[in-house]
Amino acid sequence: MKRTVIAALAATSIFAATSATATTVSLEAQSNSINVFADANGENDLYVPTQFMVGSFQSDLTLAGAFRLTDVSNTISDFLAFCLEPAVPLLLPHDYEMGSLFSSAITENIQALASNAWALVTDDNTAGAFQMAVWEIATETASVFDIDTGHFKITGAQVESNQAEVLAQTWVDNVQNNVWTASDDFLILNANGTQDLLTNISIAAVPVPASGLLLIGGLAGAGAIARRKKKAAK
Repeated sequence: MKRTVIAALAATSIFAATSATATTVSLEAQSNSINVFADANGENDLYVPTQFMVGSFQSDLTLAGAFRLTDVSNTISDFLAFCLEPAVPLLLPHDYEMGSLFSSAITENIQALASNAWALVTDDNTAGAFQMAVWEIATETASVFDIDTGHFKITGAQVESNQAEVLAQTWVDNVQNNVWTASDDFLILNANGTQDLLTNISIAAVPVPASGLLLIGGLAGAGAIARRKKKAAK
């Protein structure tokens, strides 16, 4: 697996897009190996082995957990990311755009889960549970969240999978019953041909450099002159 993902940053204006804000950020796995779950030393994996079904699609052995990503250009520090589309492979590098393509209801439920459970992800079990819960919320078409049944379901029988599944069900129940509500913003990255991602990174716009400010000021001045000439010609 290649180890770089491109996350697109939103431009605030035409001028900012060209001179103020980087439109892409190059990201890669924190580990030097192809293991996207490991830290920079190739250790501390955060996943559990499992299987799942989406509709009639049955997965092979799958690792459910947190991707450890980092930014090549040092715009963003190391961060975690979770898959939002279980039946779609993770293909890196890839161009990503900011924003959710899910419905407002699904997006709000994802935000509710992240706002309350993200800080609870501290080991393999909680990382696996979070990933299962995200899959259930993002993929389930039934009216009730149930990790065991429905359009999406976990089918893995491993001990680690079963333990994470129990915790994931508790978390999606909290979302379903409005015990948990969204309070913080977590970034969703979308792309064609690879998994959409849920991350805990915060991307701030790069300040407009002096050249950009001069450009904007010059164009504004030119506009003012043109308006005066038009007014004088009447």
